[in-house]
Amino acid sequence: MREAHAYFLPSGYPELHLKEISENIAMRGAIQAAFNSGKPILAECGGMMALSESINGTPTFGLLADIAKLNHAYKA
Repeated sequence: MREAHAYFLPSGYPELHLKEISENIAMRGAIQAAFNSGKPILAECGGMMALSESINGTPTFGLLADIAKLNHAYKA
């Protein structure tokens, strides 16, 4: 992750990329280091889900002490 003054994780569909997210140890470490150094991190929707401990039981970046669970039973 490039050095920046702040970081933004936009919305998206992290559940479609769970394998890549869970295996990206470098990104997990970089996000944690940015947080530990006091850099602002803004995330919305899917970005916030990726910052959680897990999505549907698959480990994610683990910055937030919460889990995300998708319920595919709901339809619009």
